[in-house]
Amino acid sequence: MLSTKPPVTNITVGALGVRAEGNITLIAKKSDKSLHYLFTIYAKASIKVNLSMANEMIHGKLYDTKIQTKVTNSAIGTINDRALQFLVDSAIITTIEPMINGLGTKGFPMPSTNDLQFQQSGIKLLSNTILIETDLKYAPKSTVLKFVPMNERYLAIEI
Repeated sequence: MLSTKPPVTNITVGALGVRAEGNITLIAKKSDKSLHYLFTIYAKASIKVNLSMANEMIHGKLYDTKIQTKVTNSAIGTINDRALQFLVDSAIITTIEPMINGLGTKGFPMPSTNDLQFQQSGIKLLSNTILIETDLKYAPKSTVLKFVPMNERYLAIEI
């Protein structure tokens, strides 16, 4: 998709929304590997996401997914906009939302380092704000300091 306007993210209490619009060009590849232009669709999408956090994983679920389409140019004749919209709506319900929600159910891990971990985390969506609440646990691999005499340091460098 080639954007015609910058995408807009909107954060409200309890919901994260994204709006985007642009042109989608469909091209067919023949068996001789030549490319042939078919048609261009103007698409305007709006998606809302519920976010949650459990076991240091961020989970998400799409809802209110809408993609409005209109054919703007065609090399293969007239394409019925209502039929195309029906196909897009069906793809959203049967394929797109279930596939993305499956990933959201598995979740994405909170970023962490070897020594610093998030515990008892939560996420809140406020007006224009994503608030992540967490306790931090600092657990260094080793807290033992090892004494190396000064003369041994020089010997190690000379070797």
